[in-house]
Amino acid sequence: MMMTLVLTRSYAGNLMSLLAVRHILQPYQSLQDVLDDPSASLIWMTNSTVAFYYLSAESSIAKEIAEAEREGRIILQRSTEFRTSVYTLVKQGSYALVESEAFMKIITGEAFSKTGSCDFYTSSEGFFPILMCMVGQKYSPLVPAFTKRIMTIVEFGFNDLWLKQSSSNSTMCARLPTKVTVSMPLALTNVWGMFVVLIGGYAVSLLIFGTELLTTHLQSIFRDILDMIP
Repeated sequence: MMMTLVLTRSYAGNLMSLLAVRHILQPYQSLQDVLDDPSASLIWMTNSTVAFYYLSAESSIAKEIAEAEREGRIILQRSTEFRTSVYTLVKQGSYALVESEAFMKIITGEAFSKTGSCDFYTSSEGFFPILMCMVGQKYSPLVPAFTKRIMTIVEFGFNDLWLKQSSSNSTMCARLPTKVTVSMPLALTNVWGMFVVLIGGYAVSLLIFGTELLTTHLQSIFRDILDMIP
């Protein structure tokens, strides 16, 4: 009975903690995490500098990416196809989209505007910096003038402001928690395991009690038989 009580209390405490806190899985936090999962695939922009660099480099992770491409785990698409792939392939959980942070914010913002929930997340680790710039003719007097104005725009944060304005909910899913507290009513489907442990404990206790009674009865029979022997 004491063992049953301890098991029941322990299971009830674990059950209540699981009902109160829900863990959100975010398994892919780096490019290496996706490559280590044989069931995961990557979606890259075709003819992009990032894809060209990793598919042609000879470093350790580039070799793994090249191997993944040979295995058919890398899909090259145009940027216009990304929105369709996000809601079909990526939402299934077996694909990861490789794109710039700005584009990811727009995608997650649009998804939040449609569903009201954060269905996608971005990895915490970046792996390839992308520099956006304007190219001018060498020694042209326009280059310093454009450079000064572009630096002013970046320093005053207009680039981030325009990004937020392009998608009203671009920052809603920027920092997703890995744990959320939920409230849900208790039902028999939630606590059936506790009753299984309780009934199982009672059954084991009854079996042990019956074994003790049977053992005592057999001992008394053997004792009477021994007393009858001269």
